[in-house]
Amino acid sequence: MRNSSTIEIRSPCCSPNEDSASSSYSQYRRRLSIARVVDYVRHNEGPFLDRDMAALLAGLSPRYFTSVFKEVMGVSYSDFVFPYFAAKVRRLLADPTLTIKQVSVKMGFENASNFATWCRKRLGKNPSALRAAQRQEKHKSI
Repeated sequence: MRNSSTIEIRSPCCSPNEDSASSSYSQYRRRLSIARVVDYVRHNEGPFLDRDMAALLAGLSPRYFTSVFKEVMGVSYSDFVFPYFAAKVRRLLADPTLTIKQVSVKMGFENASNFATWCRKRLGKNPSALRAAQRQEKHKSI
């Protein structure tokens, strides 16, 4: 039988020697999780991920994803996604075969009204004005 005074109690995480290796591995796994999301945002033509879906793809809770993303990337997830999202909106609006309602659905908005509000607030113009401005740009370059 062991004497209880000789039992060494370790911290739940690890011993001092294992701590740095465990920490590096943990950092590596967090970076890898975020890299999965970044790769999806940069290269996928499908719908954009909201924070909760991005967290699911990363295998992290939404709250933890938010802090890890900012730690790894240096910007918030929404600030990172915005330029890609805005570029896709502009690209879809430039397609004359798509209605504004179809563009709003492709971008994941519940309805065209929410999409129009988002465009006015984030891009400075409503979708029709953005589309008209793109047509003008195209005609000026011809």
